[in-house]
Amino acid sequence: MTSCSISDKDEGEFTIDQLNLIFCMTSKLCVGKGYFAKLKEPLWTQEEISYEVYDTLPHFPKDMAKSIKGIATQLLLYKAGMMVVDLNDKQWEALFINVFQTKYNDLRRSSMFRSVIYSLIQKNIIPKFKKACERNQEEFNAIRRTMDPSEKARILLNRKDIRASLHEGFFWIQQCEHVHPQSIFTDYKYNNTCYTRMPIIVNGVLKFLDRDGYVFEYSIGHRCTQLSMEDLSEIEDKKKEAENKKSRWILEGNFFEILYNGKEILAWILEIIIGTISIILSFIIIYGLIKCIMKGRKWKNKIQKKHENKKECKEITSRVKEKIEMYQLANVRIQSVVSSIGKQPLIDLYIVKKESKEIMKCLFDSGAEISFIKKTSTKNIPDVKWFSSPIKVGEDFNGHAIFAMGNCITKFLLNSKVVPISLWIIEELHIDILLGSDALECLDKFNIPVTFRLNSNIIQIGDTQHPLISLARISMSSPISIWDSFKSMIWYVKRTLK
Repeated sequence: MTSCSISDKDEGEFTIDQLNLIFCMTSKLCVGKGYFAKLKEPLWTQEEISYEVYDTLPHFPKDMAKSIKGIATQLLLYKAGMMVVDLNDKQWEALFINVFQTKYNDLRRSSMFRSVIYSLIQKNIIPKFKKACERNQEEFNAIRRTMDPSEKARILLNRKDIRASLHEGFFWIQQCEHVHPQSIFTDYKYNNTCYTRMPIIVNGVLKFLDRDGYVFEYSIGHRCTQLSMEDLSEIEDKKKEAENKKSRWILEGNFFEILYNGKEILAWILEIIIGTISIILSFIIIYGLIKCIMKGRKWKNKIQKKHENKKECKEITSRVKEKIEMYQLANVRIQSVVSSIGKQPLIDLYIVKKESKEIMKCLFDSGAEISFIKKTSTKNIPDVKWFSSPIKVGEDFNGHAIFAMGNCITKFLLNSKVVPISLWIIEELHIDILLGSDALECLDKFNIPVTFRLNSNIIQIGDTQHPLISLARISMSSPISIWDSFKSMIWYVKRTLK
């Protein structure tokens, strides 16, 4: 993390030309809280650094003097890179003793604190900052010059054997392998077949090359119909010869012979016309018969299917009646019991909403395969998709179907990271969010381990320890509504029969 000080004069937007004039360590741009700001020089010699530049404000002891807080912030930057901000009073005291061999509330030695931490920052942090700044500046300028997603990914990852495509704001990366073709057919023809991609032979196997240099297994092809020059010349000669014969016959023919043969020609033409008409009529009659037979079969299948649907509907209705009678005879079912003896892994976590952050009660359930969020908790959450009708996404431990009303991507703030997790939206849930095994897998992909320490009333997510929410009551829920179950089952039956 790069710390910087904010001033009102530096706030605002910059053009591309102005950005090109900004160099590292002279006036480095820092994005924080939604606006740009320039670094003040010298940054690390200040007694107090503005808290507005931090994603998470460090926790300072109550008895720490204001003049020591700036030194404490620089010390935290030097020792932990600002990745750890939640320290208690004893940890702060141990950190000062480790570096300065004295406690933080010893104000007589504040000048010694400042000189020591200034030398440590100049010696270790400033060179790293300069190197990272120059590298980021080079990558930023190189990425900004191109609009190709593959080129951006190659610059960012410093690799040439990949290609990328942009999908919904994310880059999909594919690793490429160099091939050495044995033969290349630049005329896009192979074995008298024309292809839309260039045919090549790789290790004795036919493959295809596109215009960007990528190899594919398949390509659209058709037989080449182009004639050679010899065939074209032969056809032209025959055509000219036929035209010459026709002209000689017209010029040299006898007018009386033409009249004599006219009757025979007319009879021949009439025979051709009558034969053609009879063939067309026979085709029309055969086509009409086939259509009638097919339409009769469709009507027969439709009537048969309608009869089968009515029969299935009667059977399902009788089964539903039997289940309703069984529900009426059932005793009260305990859905959840919470006491001071058994502990639920229930903690408070921050999620990102449209214009703010909000604390949500989250229950970790490693036995659940998918994660859920209560409908009333989705207010002001972006990227919410509602279904036109509920969709079955799973079953509970009693075999009852769980229907989701929608889906959303919820962003959690964990260890200074924003982790997106996909959640199914349901109507009733006794807590705000239930995180299942898919959420634990998503946290593992972001290198955020989750450790359950129920004996200490703690769940540790990454480096942050979250205390369990205290629950010391016994709550029992009544049986689920028979009418709601009946409506859901009828809706599911209708959807199945469609």
